[in-house]
Amino acid sequence: MYRTITQRELRNESAAVLREVQAGQTIIVTRNGVPVAELRQIQPRRFVAPGGHSPKPPRDAPGSTPTGPR
Repeated sequence: MYRTITQRELRNESAAVLREVQAGQTIIVTRNGVPVAELRQIQPRRFVAPGGHSPKPPRDAPGSTPTGPR
């Protein structure tokens, strides 16, 4: 489901609009009655390096194994 707002509403109420988007609401922004933008929550992505392997975690990352004295 989505809600439509004007460019002016976005400008004047941007914090409230972003809270709605963060809560999962999709918002269509119009200018002179014409839809010009869609605001929606970003879907998390998992990065996979070329070749299908995940990159190595940094040495000091939680769960990494120590390789010797520092």
